[in-house]
Amino acid sequence: MTNFKDTLKPSSTVEQIQSARDQVRTAYDNLVTAAADAAKGRVDAVKAAEEKFVAAVNAVPNDATVSQAANSLRDEAANVQGALSDLMNEVKC
Repeated sequence: MTNFKDTLKPSSTVEQIQSARDQVRTAYDNLVTAAADAAKGRVDAVKAAEEKFVAAVNAVPNDATVSQAANSLRDEAANVQGALSDLMNEVKC
């Protein structure tokens, strides 16, 4: 998510943001597989946050500037990070 948020610069293209989104999705898929049933409730929260994140990135029109969508995308990325943090805290217990 940090790399994704770092992509949100005025000079970024929609393609760069979509590529960063794909990296998040791969990391997310790996996390869900690894977490399995260890913290199902937290995994479900991460899934929901990730789905909203992907939908927000997909909703950015190809002709939009990054600055037009940056605040919303940052918020969605922060929501995913929060859900991931909660999951990591529960798994450590």
